[in-house]
Amino acid sequence: KTDASGANVWELYLGTDFDIINALIKTADGGYAVTGRTYSDYPPKIYLAKVDQNGDLKWYQTFGGSGDNSGYSVQQTIDGGYIIAGYCFASETSLNCDVYLIKTDGSGNEQWEKKFGRDVIDFGYSVQPTSDGGYIVAGSTSDLSSTEQIYLIKTDASGNSLWDKTYQISQYDTGRSVLQTRDGGYIVAGYSDPCGYAYLMKVDSSGNELWHKKIGTSSDERSEE
Repeated sequence: KTDASGANVWELYLGTDFDIINALIKTADGGYAVTGRTYSDYPPKIYLAKVDQNGDLKWYQTFGGSGDNSGYSVQQTIDGGYIIAGYCFASETSLNCDVYLIKTDGSGNEQWEKKFGRDVIDFGYSVQPTSDGGYIVAGSTSDLSSTEQIYLIKTDASGNSLWDKTYQISQYDTGRSVLQTRDGGYIVAGYSDPCGYAYLMKVDSSGNELWHKKIGTSSDERSEE
């Protein structure tokens, strides 16, 4: 944490091994919540940590099964808990990977988890609460051969899938961020390879694509938040 001039106010180290922060949010109490991936447990686990406004660690929780796990997005929920999106592999040796959605209470205790998969490798990169009390998740799905598609999942408040859709803009497409729009639809940001452009895609409330726009003219432009 820095002051307005960039001077260090406090710093905090999380974990005891190779640990990565993938997402940081400010919480309603003025503190912070972070999620990512920790090798302090093996196989790597998703972690969720709560930090107060003074940089003191309040609690630290880990989630995941017998395969590789990582958290990429966290949001505070209306009940004061948290929703995390990421991925989980079935086992240490498996190539099968699912989108992983975890709901916790305000102390980081797991309330439920859900896994979603369209193909061999499925990643969840962004989650947002929606106006109906459910959640929208954006990521990617791939068969490990020729294509990767944008993957969008809409759930109810308990994490049950209401619909899921895939979208192909180029050969390899990834949805990295999603937000609900005022009309009840969703806007997705991400990037396409090997073309190397960023894009925006708008869908309606049922996930039907309305339009997409390519952004940038260079060979490597990406939108990841």
